Order: sequence, then C-alpha cells, then structure tokens
Amino acid sequence: MKRFNVMATALLIGAVCISAAGCKDAATEDTGLVVLASETEASSVPSESKASEAGAQTSASSETKAAVTGYYFEYKGVQVKPGMKADEVVSAIDDEYDKFEAESCAAQGLAITYTYGGGVFTIYTEDEDGAAVVKMITVFKPDVATPEGIKVGDAREQVEAVYGKAAMSDDDSAEYIKDGIEVSFVFDSGVVEMINYSAESSEV
Repeated sequence: MKRFNVMATALLIGAVCISAAGCKDAATEDTGLVVLASETEASSVPSESKASEAGAQTSASSETKAAVTGYYFEYKGVQVKPGMKADEVVSAIDDEYDKFEAESCAAQGLAITYTYGGGVFTIYTEDEDGAAVVKMITVFKPDVATPEGIKVGDAREQVEAVYGKAAMSDDDSAEYIKDGIEVSFVFDSGVVEMINYSAESSEV
C-alpha cells in the first residue's frame, strides 16, 4: 500500500536529519550531498533588514494561514501543508533549523529537508516546476501536537476518539484524508510513534 512507502520514506528522512550533526562532517567529503548548519545569521543583520524580514515573515504567515484547508500542521502560529511553496513556509517560521540537501530520487532537482527543534519535526521539500514545494511534514517528538490535539506518545484510542474512523488502517498505522491531505499515525504497541502529513496523490 502507498502508505507504507510514505512511512518508510518519512522514517528514512527522520533518521538522516536527526543525525544532521554527523552529516555536517560528511559534507566536506565528495558525497554529492550538501548540509548547511543551523540558520544563525540573523543576529548580524542590521536593524532595518531585520524589520524588513519581520514584515516579510508576517506576510508569509498570513498567506499560509489563508491558503490552508483540510488537515495541516501548525508550528508557532504558522500553518503548513503539502503543496505550499517551501521558501514562504520556511521564512514564516521564526525558528532555527538544520538543512539537508540531496539529489531527489522521486523528482528532478534537489530534495531539501528542514529539521526543527533538534529533530522534533521535519519539512521535506522537492523541486516542482522550478520551485521548492513542501511534500511531507513528519513529527517525531511530543513537543508539538496536531491542531486537533494529538501528539507523539498518545494512545491509539485517543487518536480514534479525535479523528474518528480511519480511511485506511492496520495494526501499525491509521490514515485520515481530508481535502486531499493525508495525516497518518504510526503506532508502536498502541502508542503514536510518528505523525506524517502528505498529499493524497503523493508518491513520496
């Protein structure tokens, strides 16, 4: 089933990106991969530039909120879902991240994974018609919950009480679909181990 491919990909992305510190050392070798350290340059930007960036972030945040329908992920007031332009999402989220770049296996161009909170969640993007687009959001730790109130560590019964009957499910996962967006929960012994957002038609 497609959802198993989605889960496997998400686990791979998480495993690679949570170990971003190790990847930074490997980036100096001829591996074809580029890893950029956490974005910390804002502290040296002049005040006028900071004000301009803040205005752009506010605008981008408003745009992402206005564009969201169906299931979505939210972090620090910014609503994110597959299909959004990656640069708008990243600029709207006021937080540091680790960035991992590699040639995309599923599409032409680069696949970029942004890891926030030291591995709390990742935003995976791919080039699409010349622009980076969000393809997947994966939550690995209980530091953030879904807008509906479910987080990693919650029981499967809590998920079902909030989301209802799953569109597809088995012993290890449950998938819900609304307005073309899938939110999938991976369980370990009946407890949420990972939460993943992707487009219904996604082949990732």
